[in-house]
Amino acid sequence: MDGSRLDSTTISVVNANNVSIECTSDGYPPPNIRWEYGLNIYHGSFLTLPNIQATDAGTYICVVENTMTPTFGPETIGRSNLSIQLIVQGKYICR
Repeated sequence: MDGSRLDSTTISVVNANNVSIECTSDGYPPPNIRWEYGLNIYHGSFLTLPNIQATDAGTYICVVENTMTPTFGPETIGRSNLSIQLIVQGKYICR
């Protein structure tokens, strides 16, 4: 991990559908991956949101961190993150 920040991404989902987003990263030691949304934290590389509602719209952040402890010297923490803007669209009924 080089601590770089990736560009943001936008995802549109139709109201009442499900969405799964995967965030992956390689590193040594293997990184810890979590998703943040407001004060909520979801651990793991997959973020699964069932039955999406308008209240689920917003910015979700994938945070990837790993810590390297060398034999000599201070601990080094690598961190990268990716922001996902989730847009929830209404259902349209054709008649």
